Amino acid sequence: MEGYTRRWNTELDCLAAKNVYPYGKSKDTESFHQVLMRAVKAQGLDTYAGRVVRAAGVAGRDRAAARRFIDAIKAMEATVDHVAAVELEMRAPEQGLDRFLAGEAQRGR
Repeated sequence: MEGYTRRWNTELDCLAAKNVYPYGKSKDTESFHQVLMRAVKAQGLDTYAGRVVRAAGVAGRDRAAARRFIDAIKAMEATVDHVAAVELEMRAPEQGLDRFLAGEAQRGR
C-alpha cells in the first residue's frame, strides 16, 4: 500500500507541476482502493492489525508492523481524497473557461 500511495502522490505532483489535468486519476485510485479494502476486510486484516496493536504481550516488531499497516491504510485513504480534490480543483477553472467560451459563442463573438 505504501508503494501505491507513493506512486500516486509522485504522479500527481508531476502532473500538477506540468499543469496537466489528471484525467481519471481520482477514479483509478478510488477503484483500486475499494478493491484493496474489500480484500483487507474479507481477510480480516484490519481487525487483526487493530488487535495486535492493542494486545498486551505482543512483540515490539509485530506491534510496529501492525501499526505500519494501519498507517498505510490511512495514508492511502488520505491520498485518494487528495487526488480527488486536486482533480476537482484543476477541473474547476477549465469548466469555467468552457462556460465563458460557450457564452461568447452564443453572443456571436
